[in-house]
Amino acid sequence: MSEELIKTPPFILAFPSLVKKDTYKNHSITMVFDEGCTDLSVLRKAIEQERKTIWPEKEPKGFKHPLQDGDEVSESTDKGIPDYEGRTIMRAKTTKDMDEIPVLDQREDFERVEDLADVKPGNICSACVTLRAYNNAGKKGVAVTLKSLTVVHEGIPYDPEGPPITEEDVTAMGETDAEGLLEELGLLKKKKKKKKKKKAEDEDEDI
Repeated sequence: MSEELIKTPPFILAFPSLVKKDTYKNHSITMVFDEGCTDLSVLRKAIEQERKTIWPEKEPKGFKHPLQDGDEVSESTDKGIPDYEGRTIMRAKTTKDMDEIPVLDQREDFERVEDLADVKPGNICSACVTLRAYNNAGKKGVAVTLKSLTVVHEGIPYDPEGPPITEEDVTAMGETDAEGLLEELGLLKKKKKKKKKKKAEDEDEDI
């Protein structure tokens, strides 16, 4: 197990279990990355190095990579999770009590968050984690342990079963710089533009 702290790129926070432990008796979070805009190369390299501590050559059959395809995760649920689609998902957990895990607010000069209920789905955060390769009872993979969490920006209210985040959602935040910030962090999901049919129309006119 590597004790090296790895700082993640910014992500949209989903399903935080900070106030109460989850069904597996862990405190946990889900990180939602837009890999098209967010550079995950450092994180991927660190995961690869940790994997090699047990499997130096290649990933074994059944290996569970901590960075998961959001489309596959969404499809595996009954209702689907639209905001996972086209993105990369990673979960981190800790068995420790949250008073042992720093949860900070960058907007307040990195002061500690006193009420963890104020950390909500949709917040833009970054985290420090450690990685541990495991091979237990036939289960193989790299586990991610949460060491600290920092709220970077309020973000926008997040409904995992609702429609994907759009430019209209960002405008509703009432902050002129919100769209630029989310775009910079790679967290704004652009609407797909319809292909123009001008060429086809021009060809019809020539007939």
